[in-house]
Amino acid sequence: MTPKIERLSDESSMVKEGPFWDDQNNVLYFVDVYGKYLQKYDPVKNTFVKLAFESNIHAVIPVKGKSDEFFVPFDSELVVVKWDGQSSKYSVVKSLWKLDEELKGKASFNDAKCDRTGRLWIGTADSSITSITPPDKPFREGFFISYDKGKVVTHLTNIGVSNGIAFDDKLKKLYYNDTIDGIVMGFDFDEASGTLSNKEIVFTFAKHKIEGLPDGMTIDAEGNLWVAAVTGGKILKIDPRKRETIVDSVSLPATQPTSVTFGGPNYDELYVTTARFPLEGVTPDAPENGTLYRITGLGVKGLPPNRFVY
Repeated sequence: MTPKIERLSDESSMVKEGPFWDDQNNVLYFVDVYGKYLQKYDPVKNTFVKLAFESNIHAVIPVKGKSDEFFVPFDSELVVVKWDGQSSKYSVVKSLWKLDEELKGKASFNDAKCDRTGRLWIGTADSSITSITPPDKPFREGFFISYDKGKVVTHLTNIGVSNGIAFDDKLKKLYYNDTIDGIVMGFDFDEASGTLSNKEIVFTFAKHKIEGLPDGMTIDAEGNLWVAAVTGGKILKIDPRKRETIVDSVSLPATQPTSVTFGGPNYDELYVTTARFPLEGVTPDAPENGTLYRITGLGVKGLPPNRFVY
C-alpha cells in the first residue's frame, strides 16, 4: 500500500519541531522554534491552538499526572509551565536548570525526550546556526545530559547539534543523533541508573550518499527507527540492530523534515514537522515547507509516549 501524505496546515514558519502525541487527549503538540510558540493540533476537530512565549522554544513534553503542565526548553533554561490548552496565558511552575553563563549566546537547548521513568534527556545545539548545512568549523561545545528529579548528569560532550532521541525498552538501548556529524548512534541503556555504555555507530548518512542530515527520530513497535533527513526531503526507516541498514524511505513534498512521531488512536499515523531554513540564499516555498504533515498507510505502529516526571 502506498503511504498517504497529508499537509495539515497552510501556516508556514522557519522551524517547526518536537512533535509529541498526547494519547490521553488524542491531540498533537509541537513547537515553532523561532516563532516562539507551542501549538496544539486536534485531528478530530481539525483545529490549532497557539501559545506564545518570550523565548525560542525547542520541544514540549507533558508532565505525567498533570493535565495542564508541560516541560519546555527555552534557549538557556529548562522549565515547567502551566497551560490550560486553550488560553493565551501560561505561568512558570518551576525552573529546573539553566545553562552556564559562558555558554549563553553560544549554545541553546534542543531536542528532548523522556525514558519510561520520566527522566529527561536533552542536548544542545550551536545557537548561531542560521542554516542547516554543516559549518566549516563545527561547533563542538555542546553536550547531552539527563535530568532526573533535580540531578543533572552529562553523558556526552563535544557535540555539534544534539538531536533525535529514541528508546528501545526491549533491547535496553538509547539511540541518538548528532546532526552535524551525520550519524545515528546506539548505546546500551541502564534504565535504573540512567547510564549509557558501549557506544556504536548504527547508521552513517555519508556512507549511503544520502542527501541531508539526521534530525529528529522515533521508534516503531518493531524496533525500527524513523529518521527525519533534514534537507533531504525524506523520512528514513532504518534497522539499528543491523548496522548501516535502510529498510525503507518516504519522500515528502517538503525538503526539510525536522522530526517525527507516531500518533493517532492506534499509533499508526506518522506526524512530521518541517522547516524553511534558507539554503545558499534560497528559502523553500510555502506552504509546502515549514509546516505539519501526517503520513498514514505505513503498515507499522509506534509506541505510547513517555511523559516527564519532575
